[in-house]
Amino acid sequence: MPNAKNIIQAHNKRILATDSTNATNKECNCRRNSVCPVNGKCITENVVYEAKVTTSTSSKIYIGSTGNTFKSRYNSHTYSFNHEGVNETKLSSHIWHLKNSRQSFTTSWRILRTIQGEDHP
Repeated sequence: MPNAKNIIQAHNKRILATDSTNATNKECNCRRNSVCPVNGKCITENVVYEAKVTTSTSSKIYIGSTGNTFKSRYNSHTYSFNHEGVNETKLSSHIWHLKNSRQSFTTSWRILRTIQGEDHP
């Protein structure tokens, strides 16, 4: 009959093996996966991404890259969309131009590719 020490060790081994498998396969940590801006891949690191801003009359594409997670960069972008002049980029300048012109728009995102960490500027 196994003693308590063996039971606990077996349990811990099983739990730790499960946790490490789940952690390495996790690609999204959005509260609701259905609202992830890049279809469940938001915590991918070292990416080149595209933001497409569409109005009723035109579409503009912004290409960016990050060495952090996409979600971290996305959050910086969305913060700048709500706070004019903060973390200003060409994308946020365009968004503020549309807002100030009272034009409605949508923004869609996608990851174009991953890059090696040392390839990122």
